[in-house]
Amino acid sequence: MPEISDFESRILVVKDINSSKQFYADHFGMKIDHKFNLDNEGQVRLLFGKSSIQLVSSDFLSDFNNDNIVYGSSFLSFLSSIELSKWIKYFKSVDIKIVKGPLETILYNGYINSIFIFDPDGNIIKLSNKGKNTKTVKSSER
Repeated sequence: MPEISDFESRILVVKDINSSKQFYADHFGMKIDHKFNLDNEGQVRLLFGKSSIQLVSSDFLSDFNNDNIVYGSSFLSFLSSIELSKWIKYFKSVDIKIVKGPLETILYNGYINSIFIFDPDGNIIKLSNKGKNTKTVKSSER
């Protein structure tokens, strides 16, 4: 049986590509990859760390004849070295609601603390810190 070796890309279907692009650039510091598909309207690649996300407008997918596109059905999980208390303070300052967390999860190699927000399409974004001795931010501090 053939095997898959890696991801080619991570694609997120969005209603409004400009709104989504601005959201991820403004709030997460993602950079627009200007080398990617300059001729193709309706898609953009955002770079962060060693990774990227490709945003694709639902209009761009019309060739696939899929009338069942569901927005807000994705779950993105990001790691940050910035303390969650600083993210919480930032999200408050820009009126982005934290819908869940902070939560602490025990992993096989330590702990992870996470908060959850929604992007403009309702996709869940999990933002986490990891480390062996992470300090959990109390819900009352949100």
